[in-house]
Amino acid sequence: MDMPGSPNFAARAAALIPLLRATASEAELERELPASIIRAMAEQGLFRLMVPRRLGGHQLDLRHYVEVVAELARGCGSAGWLAFILNANDWIVAAVFPEAVQQAIYGADPDTRVAGVFEGAGSIGAAEGGWVVSGRFAYCSGSHHSDWALVGVPLTNEVGQVIDQAMVLMRTADLAREDTWHVGAMRATGSITLVANEVFVPVEFVTTFSQAGHNAPGARPDERTYFTSFVPTVVLILVPALLGMVRAALDHTIERLGQGKRVAYTFYGDSREAPATQIRLAQAACLIDSAYLHVRHWADRLCNLAEAGQEMALLERAQVRMAASHAAQNCKDALEILLDIQSSGAFALSNPMERIARDLAMASRHGLMNLAMVQEAYGRVLLGVDARNTPLL
Repeated sequence: MDMPGSPNFAARAAALIPLLRATASEAELERELPASIIRAMAEQGLFRLMVPRRLGGHQLDLRHYVEVVAELARGCGSAGWLAFILNANDWIVAAVFPEAVQQAIYGADPDTRVAGVFEGAGSIGAAEGGWVVSGRFAYCSGSHHSDWALVGVPLTNEVGQVIDQAMVLMRTADLAREDTWHVGAMRATGSITLVANEVFVPVEFVTTFSQAGHNAPGARPDERTYFTSFVPTVVLILVPALLGMVRAALDHTIERLGQGKRVAYTFYGDSREAPATQIRLAQAACLIDSAYLHVRHWADRLCNLAEAGQEMALLERAQVRMAASHAAQNCKDALEILLDIQSSGAFALSNPMERIARDLAMASRHGLMNLAMVQEAYGRVLLGVDARNTPLL
Protein backbone atom coordinates (compact mmCIF):
# COMPACT_ATOMS: atom_id res chain seq x y z
CA MET A 1 0.00 0.00 0.00
CA ASP A 2 1.19 3.54 -0.64
CA MET A 3 2.56 5.22 2.45
CA PRO A 4 1.85 8.91 3.19
CA GLY A 5 4.01 11.05 0.96
CA SER A 6 4.84 8.19 -1.42
CA PRO A 7 5.03 8.93 -5.17
CA ASN A 8 1.86 9.01 -7.26
CA PHE A 9 2.76 6.35 -9.80
CA ALA A 10 -0.48 6.75 -11.75
CA ALA A 11 0.47 10.37 -12.35
CA ARG A 12 3.96 9.30 -13.41
CA ALA A 13 2.45 6.83 -15.87
CA ALA A 14 0.03 9.44 -17.22
CA ALA A 15 2.93 11.84 -17.80
CA LEU A 16 4.48 9.27 -20.16
CA ILE A 17 1.37 9.00 -22.37
CA PRO A 18 2.50 11.60 -24.96
CA LEU A 19 5.88 9.84 -25.35
CA LEU A 20 4.23 6.41 -25.55
CA ARG A 21 1.80 7.56 -28.22
CA ALA A 22 4.56 9.25 -30.21
CA THR A 23 6.64 6.05 -30.33
CA ALA A 24 3.84 3.45 -30.63
CA SER A 25 4.13 3.11 -34.43
CA GLU A 26 7.91 2.69 -34.20
CA ALA A 27 7.49 0.08 -31.47
CA GLU A 28 5.05 -1.89 -33.58
CA LEU A 29 7.34 -1.77 -36.61
CA GLU A 30 10.36 -2.93 -34.61
CA ARG A 31 8.27 -5.51 -32.69
CA GLU A 32 9.84 -4.26 -29.47
CA LEU A 33 9.50 -1.23 -27.23
CA PRO A 34 12.23 1.35 -27.95
CA ALA A 35 15.06 1.60 -25.46
CA SER A 36 13.92 5.15 -24.70
CA ILE A 37 10.55 3.84 -23.47
CA ILE A 38 12.07 1.10 -21.33
CA ARG A 39 14.46 3.65 -19.86
CA ALA A 40 11.71 6.18 -19.17
CA MET A 41 9.51 3.59 -17.47
CA ALA A 42 12.42 2.35 -15.37
CA GLU A 43 13.41 5.87 -14.34
CA GLN A 44 9.87 6.44 -13.06
CA GLY A 45 9.98 3.22 -11.03
CA LEU A 46 7.26 1.58 -13.11
CA PHE A 47 9.03 -1.78 -13.35
CA ARG A 48 9.30 -2.32 -9.61
CA LEU A 49 5.83 -1.40 -8.48
CA MET A 50 5.26 -4.78 -6.82
CA VAL A 51 8.79 -5.52 -5.58
CA PRO A 52 8.91 -5.54 -1.75
CA ARG A 53 9.99 -2.28 -0.17
CA ARG A 54 12.68 -4.12 1.83
CA LEU A 55 14.33 -4.99 -1.51
CA GLY A 56 14.14 -1.49 -2.96
CA GLY A 57 10.73 -1.75 -4.59
CA HIS A 58 7.53 0.21 -4.05
CA GLN A 59 5.29 -2.58 -2.70
CA LEU A 60 2.21 -1.15 -4.36
CA ASP A 61 -1.12 -2.72 -3.56
CA LEU A 62 -3.56 -4.01 -6.15
CA ARG A 63 -5.76 -0.90 -5.97
CA HIS A 64 -2.97 1.40 -7.10
CA TYR A 65 -1.48 -1.07 -9.57
CA VAL A 66 -4.77 -1.02 -11.53
CA GLU A 67 -4.54 2.72 -12.10
CA VAL A 68 -0.86 2.71 -13.10
CA VAL A 69 -1.09 -0.04 -15.71
CA ALA A 70 -4.31 1.39 -17.16
CA GLU A 71 -2.61 4.76 -17.66
CA LEU A 72 0.38 3.21 -19.43
CA ALA A 73 -1.90 1.21 -21.73
CA ARG A 74 -3.72 4.45 -22.64
CA GLY A 75 -0.44 5.54 -24.19
CA CYS A 76 0.60 2.23 -25.79
CA GLY A 77 -1.04 -1.16 -25.50
CA SER A 78 2.26 -3.02 -25.64
CA ALA A 79 3.81 -0.83 -22.95
CA GLY A 80 0.80 -1.39 -20.72
CA TRP A 81 0.99 -5.13 -21.36
CA LEU A 82 4.68 -5.31 -20.43
CA ALA A 83 3.99 -3.30 -17.29
CA PHE A 84 1.30 -5.84 -16.41
CA ILE A 85 3.50 -8.88 -17.07
CA LEU A 86 6.66 -7.64 -15.41
CA ASN A 87 4.98 -6.23 -12.31
CA ALA A 88 2.63 -9.21 -11.98
CA ASN A 89 5.61 -11.54 -11.97
CA ASP A 90 7.26 -9.45 -9.27
CA TRP A 91 4.12 -9.87 -7.19
CA ILE A 92 4.14 -13.63 -7.77
CA VAL A 93 7.80 -13.94 -6.78
CA ALA A 94 7.12 -12.03 -3.56
CA ALA A 95 3.89 -13.92 -2.86
CA VAL A 96 4.89 -17.53 -3.43
CA PHE A 97 8.68 -17.89 -3.34
CA PRO A 98 10.89 -17.82 -0.22
CA GLU A 99 12.84 -14.76 0.83
CA ALA A 100 16.15 -16.27 -0.30
CA VAL A 101 14.82 -16.47 -3.86
CA GLN A 102 13.60 -12.88 -3.74
CA GLN A 103 17.02 -11.79 -2.47
CA ALA A 104 18.74 -13.69 -5.29
CA ILE A 105 16.63 -11.91 -7.90
CA TYR A 106 16.25 -8.37 -6.55
CA GLY A 107 18.97 -8.05 -3.92
CA ALA A 108 21.55 -6.50 -6.23
CA ASP A 109 19.08 -4.55 -8.37
CA PRO A 110 15.39 -3.91 -7.54
CA ASP A 111 14.84 -3.06 -11.23
CA THR A 112 15.63 -6.66 -12.23
CA ARG A 113 12.76 -7.79 -14.45
CA VAL A 114 11.03 -11.16 -14.64
CA ALA A 115 9.33 -12.21 -17.88
CA GLY A 116 6.88 -15.04 -17.89
CA VAL A 117 4.13 -17.25 -19.21
CA PHE A 118 2.19 -19.97 -17.39
CA GLU A 119 1.22 -22.03 -20.43
CA GLY A 120 4.03 -24.12 -21.84
CA ALA A 121 4.98 -27.47 -23.32
CA GLY A 122 7.63 -28.86 -21.06
CA SER A 123 8.77 -31.49 -18.60
CA ILE A 124 10.30 -31.40 -15.15
CA GLY A 125 12.21 -34.16 -13.38
CA ALA A 126 13.75 -34.45 -9.95
CA ALA A 127 17.52 -34.12 -9.58
CA GLU A 128 19.83 -33.85 -6.60
CA GLY A 129 19.18 -30.48 -5.00
CA GLY A 130 16.53 -29.43 -7.45
CA TRP A 131 14.88 -30.12 -10.78
CA VAL A 132 15.81 -30.48 -14.44
CA VAL A 133 13.50 -28.58 -16.78
CA SER A 134 13.07 -28.84 -20.55
CA GLY A 135 10.44 -27.27 -22.72
CA ARG A 136 9.25 -24.52 -25.01
CA PHE A 137 7.52 -21.52 -23.50
CA ALA A 138 5.76 -19.47 -26.15
CA TYR A 139 4.22 -16.01 -25.82
CA CYS A 140 6.72 -15.14 -23.08
CA SER A 141 6.08 -11.40 -22.89
CA GLY A 142 8.93 -9.23 -21.68
CA SER A 143 11.67 -11.65 -22.68
CA HIS A 144 13.73 -8.97 -24.45
CA HIS A 145 13.98 -6.88 -21.30
CA SER A 146 14.34 -9.46 -18.52
CA ASP A 147 17.07 -11.42 -16.74
CA TRP A 148 14.68 -14.00 -15.30
CA ALA A 149 11.69 -15.95 -16.58
CA LEU A 150 8.80 -17.43 -14.62
CA VAL A 151 7.27 -20.28 -16.62
CA GLY A 152 4.63 -22.92 -16.11
CA VAL A 153 5.40 -26.61 -16.55
CA PRO A 154 2.70 -29.31 -16.30
CA LEU A 155 3.12 -31.85 -13.52
CA THR A 156 1.86 -35.33 -14.41
CA ASN A 157 1.28 -38.55 -12.54
CA GLU A 158 2.57 -42.00 -13.49
CA VAL A 159 -0.06 -42.40 -16.23
CA GLY A 160 0.56 -39.00 -17.78
CA GLN A 161 -2.43 -37.12 -16.36
CA VAL A 162 -1.79 -33.49 -15.49
CA ILE A 163 -2.28 -33.13 -11.73
CA ASP A 164 -0.76 -29.71 -11.07
CA GLN A 165 1.27 -26.93 -12.63
CA ALA A 166 4.80 -26.11 -11.58
CA MET A 167 5.99 -22.50 -11.51
CA VAL A 168 9.68 -22.36 -12.34
CA LEU A 169 12.11 -19.44 -12.11
CA MET A 170 15.08 -19.59 -14.48
CA ARG A 171 17.67 -17.12 -15.66
CA THR A 172 17.03 -16.09 -19.25
CA ALA A 173 20.77 -16.51 -19.89
CA ASP A 174 20.20 -20.26 -19.45
CA LEU A 175 17.47 -20.32 -22.09
CA ALA A 176 17.50 -20.16 -25.86
CA ARG A 177 15.36 -17.53 -27.59
CA GLU A 178 13.33 -18.16 -30.70
CA ASP A 179 11.78 -15.22 -32.52
CA THR A 180 8.32 -16.65 -33.05
CA TRP A 181 6.31 -13.48 -32.34
CA HIS A 182 5.04 -12.73 -35.85
CA VAL A 183 1.53 -11.48 -35.19
CA GLY A 184 -0.91 -8.82 -36.29
CA ALA A 185 -1.35 -7.13 -32.91
CA MET A 186 0.47 -6.47 -29.64
CA ARG A 187 3.59 -6.65 -31.78
CA ALA A 188 5.83 -4.60 -29.48
CA THR A 189 5.46 -6.95 -26.51
CA GLY A 190 8.21 -9.15 -27.99
CA SER A 191 6.39 -12.25 -26.72
CA ILE A 192 8.90 -14.68 -28.16
CA THR A 193 9.48 -18.34 -27.29
CA LEU A 194 12.00 -19.29 -24.61
CA VAL A 195 13.48 -22.79 -24.78
CA ALA A 196 14.90 -24.77 -21.87
CA ASN A 197 17.14 -27.72 -22.66
CA GLU A 198 17.72 -29.73 -19.48
CA VAL A 199 18.23 -26.66 -17.33
CA PHE A 200 19.00 -27.39 -13.68
CA VAL A 201 16.84 -25.35 -11.30
CA PRO A 202 17.52 -25.32 -7.52
CA VAL A 203 14.64 -26.69 -5.48
CA GLU A 204 13.68 -23.36 -3.91
CA PHE A 205 13.13 -21.81 -7.37
CA VAL A 206 10.22 -24.17 -8.09
CA THR A 207 6.73 -24.15 -6.59
CA THR A 208 3.26 -25.20 -7.75
CA PHE A 209 -0.15 -23.67 -8.24
CA SER A 210 -1.57 -25.87 -5.49
CA GLN A 211 1.00 -24.51 -3.04
CA ALA A 212 0.64 -20.89 -4.13
CA GLY A 213 -1.32 -18.35 -2.17
CA HIS A 214 -1.68 -20.19 1.11
CA ASN A 215 0.99 -18.64 3.29
CA ALA A 216 3.18 -16.22 1.27
CA PRO A 217 6.36 -17.93 2.53
CA GLY A 218 8.68 -15.09 1.61
CA ALA A 219 6.50 -12.19 2.76
CA ARG A 220 6.60 -10.53 6.15
CA PRO A 221 3.51 -9.87 8.29
CA ASP A 222 3.41 -6.18 7.38
CA GLU A 223 3.56 -6.92 3.62
CA ARG A 224 -0.16 -7.60 3.28
CA THR A 225 -0.23 -6.88 -0.45
CA TYR A 226 1.37 -10.31 -1.00
CA PHE A 227 -1.37 -12.07 0.95
CA THR A 228 -4.18 -11.39 -1.53
CA SER A 229 -5.69 -14.67 -2.77
CA PHE A 230 -3.42 -16.02 -5.48
CA VAL A 231 -5.60 -17.02 -8.45
CA PRO A 232 -8.08 -14.12 -8.17
CA THR A 233 -5.15 -11.70 -8.06
CA VAL A 234 -3.43 -13.30 -11.07
CA VAL A 235 -6.69 -13.07 -13.01
CA LEU A 236 -7.62 -9.52 -12.04
CA ILE A 237 -4.12 -8.17 -12.53
CA LEU A 238 -4.45 -8.79 -16.28
CA VAL A 239 -7.46 -6.56 -16.92
CA PRO A 240 -6.08 -3.02 -16.33
CA ALA A 241 -4.11 -3.16 -19.58
CA LEU A 242 -7.39 -3.76 -21.42
CA LEU A 243 -9.02 -0.87 -19.57
CA GLY A 244 -6.26 1.45 -20.70
CA MET A 245 -6.48 0.35 -24.32
CA VAL A 246 -10.23 0.89 -24.56
CA ARG A 247 -9.89 4.22 -22.79
CA ALA A 248 -7.35 5.19 -25.47
CA ALA A 249 -9.94 4.24 -28.10
CA LEU A 250 -12.50 6.47 -26.39
CA ASP A 251 -10.01 9.33 -26.07
CA HIS A 252 -9.11 9.09 -29.72
CA THR A 253 -12.72 8.90 -30.88
CA ILE A 254 -13.68 12.01 -28.90
CA GLU A 255 -10.63 13.83 -30.27
CA ARG A 256 -11.50 12.82 -33.82
CA LEU A 257 -15.12 13.90 -33.39
CA GLY A 258 -13.83 17.27 -32.22
CA GLN A 259 -12.21 17.77 -35.62
CA GLY A 260 -15.59 18.27 -37.25
CA LYS A 261 -16.09 14.79 -38.69
CA ARG A 262 -19.27 14.63 -40.75
CA VAL A 263 -21.70 11.71 -40.90
CA ALA A 264 -21.49 10.20 -44.37
CA TYR A 265 -24.68 10.06 -46.44
CA THR A 266 -26.48 12.46 -44.08
CA PHE A 267 -26.84 16.23 -43.71
CA TYR A 268 -24.94 16.19 -40.39
CA GLY A 269 -21.84 18.24 -41.13
CA ASP A 270 -20.62 17.72 -37.56
CA SER A 271 -21.22 14.22 -36.20
CA ARG A 272 -21.21 15.57 -32.63
CA GLU A 273 -24.63 17.04 -33.38
CA ALA A 274 -26.10 13.70 -34.45
CA PRO A 275 -28.21 12.01 -31.74
CA ALA A 276 -26.97 8.61 -32.96
CA THR A 277 -23.36 9.64 -32.26
CA GLN A 278 -24.26 11.01 -28.84
CA ILE A 279 -26.18 7.89 -27.83
CA ARG A 280 -23.59 5.44 -29.09
CA LEU A 281 -20.73 7.35 -27.49
CA ALA A 282 -22.59 7.32 -24.17
CA GLN A 283 -23.12 3.56 -24.51
CA ALA A 284 -19.42 2.97 -25.08
CA ALA A 285 -18.41 5.21 -22.18
CA CYS A 286 -20.84 3.43 -19.87
CA LEU A 287 -19.45 0.03 -20.83
CA ILE A 288 -15.94 1.29 -20.05
CA ASP A 289 -17.07 2.78 -16.73
CA SER A 290 -18.70 -0.54 -15.84
CA ALA A 291 -15.50 -2.44 -16.62
CA TYR A 292 -13.49 -0.08 -14.40
CA LEU A 293 -16.02 -0.45 -11.57
CA HIS A 294 -15.85 -4.25 -11.67
CA VAL A 295 -12.06 -4.23 -11.51
CA ARG A 296 -11.81 -1.56 -8.82
CA HIS A 297 -14.44 -3.27 -6.67
CA TRP A 298 -12.65 -6.61 -6.67
CA ALA A 299 -9.22 -5.04 -6.24
CA ASP A 300 -10.56 -3.33 -3.11
CA ARG A 301 -12.16 -6.55 -1.91
CA LEU A 302 -8.95 -8.55 -2.35
CA CYS A 303 -6.91 -5.91 -0.56
CA ASN A 304 -9.40 -5.62 2.31
CA LEU A 305 -9.45 -9.38 2.85
CA ALA A 306 -5.65 -9.57 2.79
CA GLU A 307 -5.36 -6.70 5.25
CA ALA A 308 -7.79 -8.53 7.55
CA GLY A 309 -5.81 -11.77 7.20
CA GLN A 310 -8.65 -13.57 5.44
CA GLU A 311 -8.67 -15.86 2.40
CA MET A 312 -11.27 -15.34 -0.33
CA ALA A 313 -14.09 -17.90 -0.36
CA LEU A 314 -14.83 -20.07 -3.39
CA LEU A 315 -17.96 -18.17 -4.46
CA GLU A 316 -16.10 -14.85 -4.50
CA ARG A 317 -13.21 -16.44 -6.37
CA ALA A 318 -15.65 -17.47 -9.08
CA GLN A 319 -17.14 -13.98 -9.01
CA VAL A 320 -13.71 -12.43 -9.57
CA ARG A 321 -13.11 -14.61 -12.63
CA MET A 322 -16.58 -13.75 -13.89
CA ALA A 323 -16.09 -10.04 -13.26
CA ALA A 324 -12.68 -9.98 -14.95
CA SER A 325 -13.98 -11.75 -18.06
CA HIS A 326 -17.11 -9.60 -18.10
CA ALA A 327 -14.96 -6.46 -17.88
CA ALA A 328 -12.89 -7.73 -20.83
CA GLN A 329 -16.10 -8.31 -22.79
CA ASN A 330 -17.26 -4.79 -21.95
CA CYS A 331 -14.00 -3.47 -23.38
CA LYS A 332 -14.55 -5.45 -26.59
CA ASP A 333 -18.15 -4.29 -26.88
CA ALA A 334 -17.20 -0.66 -26.28
CA LEU A 335 -14.48 -0.92 -28.91
CA GLU A 336 -16.99 -2.14 -31.51
CA ILE A 337 -19.22 0.87 -30.83
CA LEU A 338 -16.29 3.28 -31.12
CA LEU A 339 -15.25 1.69 -34.40
CA ASP A 340 -18.82 2.15 -35.66
CA ILE A 341 -18.69 5.82 -34.69
CA GLN A 342 -15.42 6.37 -36.53
CA SER A 343 -16.66 4.16 -39.39
CA SER A 344 -14.31 2.95 -42.13
CA GLY A 345 -11.84 5.76 -41.45
CA ALA A 346 -10.86 3.94 -38.24
CA PHE A 347 -8.95 1.44 -40.36
CA ALA A 348 -6.71 3.90 -42.18
CA LEU A 349 -3.07 3.14 -41.47
CA SER A 350 -2.61 6.79 -40.56
CA ASN A 351 -5.25 6.46 -37.84
CA PRO A 352 -3.94 5.25 -34.43
CA MET A 353 -7.36 3.71 -33.86
CA GLU A 354 -6.60 0.77 -36.13
CA ARG A 355 -3.59 -0.24 -34.02
CA ILE A 356 -5.49 0.29 -30.77
CA ALA A 357 -8.34 -1.85 -32.10
CA ARG A 358 -6.01 -4.68 -33.14
CA ASP A 359 -4.15 -4.62 -29.82
CA LEU A 360 -7.32 -4.67 -27.75
CA ALA A 361 -8.93 -7.35 -29.90
CA MET A 362 -5.96 -9.64 -29.31
CA ALA A 363 -5.22 -8.84 -25.66
CA SER A 364 -8.84 -9.28 -24.61
CA ARG A 365 -8.72 -12.85 -25.93
CA HIS A 366 -6.11 -14.00 -23.42
CA GLY A 367 -6.86 -17.54 -22.27
CA LEU A 368 -7.83 -16.39 -18.77
CA MET A 369 -10.53 -14.19 -20.32
CA ASN A 370 -12.43 -17.03 -22.03
CA LEU A 371 -15.90 -15.76 -21.15
CA ALA A 372 -17.86 -18.91 -21.98
CA MET A 373 -15.57 -21.14 -19.90
CA VAL A 374 -15.67 -18.69 -17.00
CA GLN A 375 -19.46 -18.44 -17.18
CA GLU A 376 -19.63 -22.23 -16.99
CA ALA A 377 -17.39 -22.29 -13.92
CA TYR A 378 -19.32 -19.50 -12.20
CA GLY A 379 -22.62 -21.22 -12.93
CA ARG A 380 -21.30 -24.49 -11.52
CA VAL A 381 -20.17 -22.79 -8.31
CA LEU A 382 -23.54 -21.06 -7.97
CA LEU A 383 -25.24 -24.46 -8.33
CA GLY A 384 -22.82 -26.27 -6.04
CA VAL A 385 -21.58 -28.45 -8.93
CA ASP A 386 -17.91 -29.44 -9.20
CA ALA A 387 -16.03 -26.98 -11.42
CA ARG A 388 -13.01 -29.24 -11.90
CA ASN A 389 -12.68 -28.42 -15.61
CA THR A 390 -11.81 -24.82 -14.69
CA PRO A 391 -9.33 -25.35 -11.82
CA LEU A 392 -8.08 -21.76 -11.64
CA LEU A 393 -10.53 -20.36 -9.10
